[in-house]
Amino acid sequence: RIAFMAGEKGVARKRISFSGTAGHGSMPHGSDNAVVKLSEAVTRIVGYKPPLETEHLSQVAEGLDMGFIQRLMITNPLLLRFALGRLERSDPLRAKFIHGLSRMTVSPNIVSGGMKVNVIPESAYVDLDIRTLPGQDHDYVLSQLRTALGPLADEATIEDPPGPEGRMMSYGNASPSQSGFVDAMERAIRSEIPEGSLVPLISPGATDCRHLREHGTEAYGFSLFDPSIPMSHLADLAHGANERVSVRTLELTKRVYRHLAKDFLG
Repeated sequence: RIAFMAGEKGVARKRISFSGTAGHGSMPHGSDNAVVKLSEAVTRIVGYKPPLETEHLSQVAEGLDMGFIQRLMITNPLLLRFALGRLERSDPLRAKFIHGLSRMTVSPNIVSGGMKVNVIPESAYVDLDIRTLPGQDHDYVLSQLRTALGPLADEATIEDPPGPEGRMMSYGNASPSQSGFVDAMERAIRSEIPEGSLVPLISPGATDCRHLREHGTEAYGFSLFDPSIPMSHLADLAHGANERVSVRTLELTKRVYRHLAKDFLG
């Protein structure tokens, strides 16, 4: 079974800022330190458990032809947290994937605060990379962040980061998992792997396909990866050290694309 990305999560970037009172670092007792507030906020955000949605996991279970017990473990919200705990030890990659497809995720990736080591900082901020499931809009993002912040929400300023990162809000979307084009994709795969079949998935990451779908175009993430490279290794290469694609993957994908073009375009 070969996965293809029929859809993807949305992207929202947010900056959470806190203000404090500048002072001398030699007398921190009772100080109003913006970095201290920010550190508690980041801890709260990382530890927050947003509402679970299992619709897309049901599609995964069906596509991968999982057994009844496996299907129940990942599609029942009450059992999903337990299943993820076990997967984190036995199959970390699958745990990350299932986690990402079952909720809005928030990753605090840039932190800044203070100007000099002996000055108590009067301002600090964190930039968040937020990925939303289809149907989760801007208001949903803000409400979840405020819930996660708890008593710190009233002191926090939540806004878009400056520059192009702050204009990157997009909504999750998907193309039909069954269509004439998907059938052609499957025939192209079988030209190289006779027993191959396609499994539709939602991507935790975002691609330019989402913009095409907004204008009514069917768009899919579709490739044929080098079978000698474990999937866990492939996932680690994305935005990791020495990010790359193998030559074998390029060769296989080129051949499949040629089959697809000949078939679909006639």
